[in-house]
Amino acid sequence: MAVEGDHVYIIWKDKRSGSYEVYFKKSGDSGRTWSEDMKISEFTPSPFCEPKIAVNGSQLHVVWEGLDITREVHYRNSWDGGETWNPEIVLSENDGFHSYIPRICVVDNYIHVVWDDKKDYPPAPGGEPEIYYRNSTNGGISWNSIQRLTYYADADGSAKIQANGTKIHITWARWLTKNEVFYMNSPDGGITWNPEQQLTPNDGIESGPWDLAVWYDNVHIVFRDAIDGSEEVYYINSTNGGSTWNAIRRISDLPDASRNTRICGNGTNIYIAWQDQRDNYPYIGASNIYYTISNDNGNYWSENIRLTHQTVGACGEPTIATDNSIVHVVWQDNRSSDTIIDREIYYKRYPDFPADTTPPVINHTPVTNIHYSQPINITAEISDNVAISSVRLNYTDVNGTNYNVSMNGWNRKMVMVSGSGSTLYAQKGNYLYEIPAQGLPGTLSYFIWANDTSGNANMTGVYQVQILALAEIALRPGWNLISMPLILADTSVENVLSSISGKWEVVKWYDGLTKTWKTYRVGSSMNTFFHIDRTMGFWLHALEFCNLTVSGEIPASTSITLYAGWNLVGYSSMTEETVSNALWGTGADRVEVYQSESPYIREAESTYVMKPGEGFWVRVSVDSVWVVDW
Repeated sequence: MAVEGDHVYIIWKDKRSGSYEVYFKKSGDSGRTWSEDMKISEFTPSPFCEPKIAVNGSQLHVVWEGLDITREVHYRNSWDGGETWNPEIVLSENDGFHSYIPRICVVDNYIHVVWDDKKDYPPAPGGEPEIYYRNSTNGGISWNSIQRLTYYADADGSAKIQANGTKIHITWARWLTKNEVFYMNSPDGGITWNPEQQLTPNDGIESGPWDLAVWYDNVHIVFRDAIDGSEEVYYINSTNGGSTWNAIRRISDLPDASRNTRICGNGTNIYIAWQDQRDNYPYIGASNIYYTISNDNGNYWSENIRLTHQTVGACGEPTIATDNSIVHVVWQDNRSSDTIIDREIYYKRYPDFPADTTPPVINHTPVTNIHYSQPINITAEISDNVAISSVRLNYTDVNGTNYNVSMNGWNRKMVMVSGSGSTLYAQKGNYLYEIPAQGLPGTLSYFIWANDTSGNANMTGVYQVQILALAEIALRPGWNLISMPLILADTSVENVLSSISGKWEVVKWYDGLTKTWKTYRVGSSMNTFFHIDRTMGFWLHALEFCNLTVSGEIPASTSITLYAGWNLVGYSSMTEETVSNALWGTGADRVEVYQSESPYIREAESTYVMKPGEGFWVRVSVDSVWVVDW
């Protein structure tokens, strides 16, 4: 694991495809949410040992042990925080001798890698390993020559490396009568190396594995040892850059197999995690993860803190890292499997995530109207800083029946946007529900609500959808006397007649108040007629047989002023009615209607049935108001 600010990066080997590969994933919000797993090993040779990762800003650097002719050290980097990866290269010499267990650290553009190599003591691939080192001073673009650091036939190996500025620190094991911990440093970025130092006594008791953390001149080493009879966690430190060392101290406070120690530091805060069997003894392989902290550069340590609570199975191989006062721990765990070897990666952090009180964000454009014969597609984009639990639509149809349904999601993904002042969304996706066509005009109401896995909920306001009626008017070539029976949202001439665009050329309306004709001609700049509403009857000159289709609300009531003399009016109702009933009380003494043959205009007598879409000439002797309310 490597940490840079809010970004946490994890690398591991995985056998999900049948052979080992190197996988990677990241978090951009301090471990709250994680990207999908990404396979980054690309060569035919199968990765063999656990990969290691180092970070510098958005640059990621990874090494692992690959199975080439023998084992060799592979390297790959990313310049954009793991979104894309540059080609994989081999850092060790593919010479038939094992090069293995690589470790890496980075300071600015300086990359430092160490590994074990058996080429000094043939026959291959046996022999005893020595420690080798290689660096890059330009972020991994090119690499300097390989250096051998140890010169003993005593099985030097498993080196760890850290750096601060140009000073590099490594610690490793040398086989004497048992493995003991050794240390050396370079003051000049790996050009020269100071003499090695033995940190644990040659007492015939195994020391290791170990880990290393560096903060300026403070060097901290943690390791496993059985000095007190059982395997326990021990610690040693230097406050002067490795020149001298303080006494070894025991960290684990109860016996029974403490091992796989890891350490990290940030200023005077030092953190140690390890695998411990104290809670499960005597069950072989049963273990938990423990942790301790020192706030004063390693002088005093907290009590041992248990991080996992498994009663069977193994929690092991922890890794610990810190930045921004947050401590991150990952480990292997077989709690979800009935086999020892089938392990998964688990994660924990301190402090734990603050309680989430942020509700989902619902981005929705309301539907305002639609034809009654069409389904209503309700869509929304939902975002949240944790996972979205459910998104539902509540609607009441035109008959007054209420429905509460689950919306269907698509393009859902984890989105991590980091940076000062930006919002961190853990999940973002689109949601849809198709409300069936209503079958008749009216009003439908709806709202959307969403909740997340933290129990926070949000909802939109209640929206009204006008379910519009359709009116279809058959036209013949030449002049047609028609009207609009519905309330139209847009009454401009071109919009009202948009369904027959290109199939008409002139519309005319007679203004009963001014006793003048108003005209709209396609393409003319001399037009005097611009809007058509449901009170008007108008003449339309069509170029061919066609059907004019309009949609709108059915009016509950319409008042049409009739001026003394002739008026060209519309029939603003979707209900048929006789002339005598429709115009009763208006004082109309003559009504005329269009007919398709000469003389094209005829009297509509009292029994004539007025129909939606027809226009009429109506004559009154005095001004009056015609109220259409059926």
